[in-house]
Amino acid sequence: TWRGKPVYSCANSSSFAQQIVVKVSQLYDTSGIPDVAAALIGCAISTGVGAARNLGKIRRGENVVVIGLGGIGVNAIQGARLGGAARILAVDIEATKLATAELYGATDLVTVEPSDRADEVARKILAVTPRVDVVIECSVARTAMEAATQLPYIGGRSVFIGLPPPDSRIHFSGNSFTWGRTFISGLNGGTTPGASFQRLVDEVRAGLIKVRPQITRVWPLDEVEDAIAALRGGKVTRAVLD
Repeated sequence: TWRGKPVYSCANSSSFAQQIVVKVSQLYDTSGIPDVAAALIGCAISTGVGAARNLGKIRRGENVVVIGLGGIGVNAIQGARLGGAARILAVDIEATKLATAELYGATDLVTVEPSDRADEVARKILAVTPRVDVVIECSVARTAMEAATQLPYIGGRSVFIGLPPPDSRIHFSGNSFTWGRTFISGLNGGTTPGASFQRLVDEVRAGLIKVRPQITRVWPLDEVEDAIAALRGGKVTRAVLD
């Protein structure tokens, strides 16, 4: 309880608490990985890398676009890199986020404006590469989601992994399906307990997935409100509580 009221968790594991009871199937050996780094595997890494690997099924030589460079987006970039993507376009409205995208494997940086329409966002991206095989949309901004439906080449895939508001609506052309495009979504990037999760732990341990640069700051637990405010303000990539 907190201040006399029940405290609920998400996915049977997450909570702003120092200890929590979980299922045995949710436990993994993270020895050799600092706790502040291991904490990111549970969502940011599993969702972002999983979006590229499990949902987007990125193949070697493909061109990938990642829209939105928060904690999920930078890991989608890493997933694309691990999948052997030829080009990885990082797209955002924040110059500071674009500046760090290359750390994770982005080959091209595309700046868009909050006032851009969906077709303008798509045009800026296609000016860099006319062929896009996979788009991973992480921002849940309406214009970005609509642009993501326009970008894939014939037979390409659009992956949506953000959580938009319940009343959110987007519009797209029916011709998107005529040309064989696929729209894909899934919680946690399609990462499931078992081998796929253990693989992520092993890749972090081996240094194949960069974690430490994502952690902008570690807050004490009693400053959780400040950490959330920093996240909402786009001032950090990932906030960790300790």
